[in-house]
Amino acid sequence: MSIYNQLADANEIRLLYLHCGRKGEPIECTIKHHLFSSKLAYEALSYEWGKSDRDVAPIQLNHSTHHVRKNLWQALQHLRSKERPRIFWVDALCINQRDVKERNHQVSQMGKIYESATNVVVWLGHSDCMSSWALKFLLEIRVGELATRYKMFCQGDTRTRIAKDTLEAVSVLCQRPYWNRLWIIQEIVLA
Repeated sequence: MSIYNQLADANEIRLLYLHCGRKGEPIECTIKHHLFSSKLAYEALSYEWGKSDRDVAPIQLNHSTHHVRKNLWQALQHLRSKERPRIFWVDALCINQRDVKERNHQVSQMGKIYESATNVVVWLGHSDCMSSWALKFLLEIRVGELATRYKMFCQGDTRTRIAKDTLEAVSVLCQRPYWNRLWIIQEIVLA
């Protein structure tokens, strides 16, 4: 039995309600239909699907067990709140992947879906000390600060050098499988 009801309108999308929970508890979600509007409040999840349909984990979706790829399961486990439900648009769950006509139509709508999201969450996978270090460094760089450092660097100021370990951490972060996806260009540009 399918978890998907037919979309009634070309302007309709599904949103995933990720219910509250603590680490270790089963992941519970509900899919609801909504007419698309720029005022609709949801987050879009950008992530790598993973290579294998066999590496899956269960979630409760509309009160029945549904298996999702492990990377998506890990993202949902990490992103759910302890206090309140979160609302996401997740391509693997909000699009009926078995309905080619629907899938093609929804894919053509992804630009406006990502552009209208209140927030786009990029799931790169679980953090480790290298990724935490790299993200901390990247968050510290501001456009104005970067321009100042670049100007100083061009003038030979050695204080602008970035530690080799920091560059290595950024390099390792950029080698994660997420960055091999062509779709990320659209998802990030529209975020």
